[in-house]
Amino acid sequence: MRFKLVIALVVIASLIGAVAALVTAQGLREHTPDPTELGEPDGTVIADLPEVDRADFIVHSTEDRFEDAYKKLGTYLKATYPLSVPGGPLLFALADVDLPEEMQPAKRTTVEVLKRYSPRRIILVSHQGDVWYDSIAAWNDNLAGVSERQIADLRKAGRVVKEWFPDSEVVLYYGRLENANKVRFSPLKADGAD
Repeated sequence: MRFKLVIALVVIASLIGAVAALVTAQGLREHTPDPTELGEPDGTVIADLPEVDRADFIVHSTEDRFEDAYKKLGTYLKATYPLSVPGGPLLFALADVDLPEEMQPAKRTTVEVLKRYSPRRIILVSHQGDVWYDSIAAWNDNLAGVSERQIADLRKAGRVVKEWFPDSEVVLYYGRLENANKVRFSPLKADGAD
């Protein structure tokens, strides 16, 4: 009996899906303009693009565990675009030295995105518990110095970004872990006078 019920539910769900797809396809046909109205006689198509506004970017690492915290900080700071990059601001702090080869594409892409949008404000975020820094510290047997290194690198990244984008405001934030499940982000002064 259960097997027949499951089969019946699967059939019903499939029928509902097919009807929804048909309705959607019909709606698309009704609302899609004739392709000959969109293009030129020679086959070219011209489309308007929205103006690029000077948006605010928040640049942070790619750690999923901190994703909600980054979103909350970005919402508070009214940052328009989140930009997740491996190592976060570390990419900029190491820009004038030999950045590991596997991080070069991420750095180049991040810089190109920022160039394209000419941001009004670039917010650089680093935090305790960052896997990149913890890995480097473990490798160098210096876990006690992680926060100091992160803050120094964050300030250095701020100087590099300001040099590359002199018309953009550069803002620094550092997150300290209050406990295993809570991070407190605070602004940092670029000159170290916190």
